[in-house]
Amino acid sequence: MSYRYKIHKNCLIVYLSKIYDDLSFIKLLFNENCKHLILDLTEVSELNIKHLTKFTKFGKNLVQHNSFVMISNQFLQQNFLIVPTLKEAFDIIEMEDIERSLNI
Repeated sequence: MSYRYKIHKNCLIVYLSKIYDDLSFIKLLFNENCKHLILDLTEVSELNIKHLTKFTKFGKNLVQHNSFVMISNQFLQQNFLIVPTLKEAFDIIEMEDIERSLNI
């Protein structure tokens, strides 16, 4: 298996170690205990813009009105919501929750 996952603080955190063409398995993991999605890509070596675009589209579609954040320490782009650590991913989610509650 090239991924593992856990649910923590109403977030589904998926740790990938390779690129998947089909991400539907993540939909099966996402349940009523999940509001947000964090995709940890720190172990993925062949990451590129095409993958990030695909992951972003998939993630935003899955969580809809909540937060989707990617973690990578090798590929930081301003066009994508990518942070280098899990702590920063939770910080982003907390900030976005505050913004949503204030209708910003």
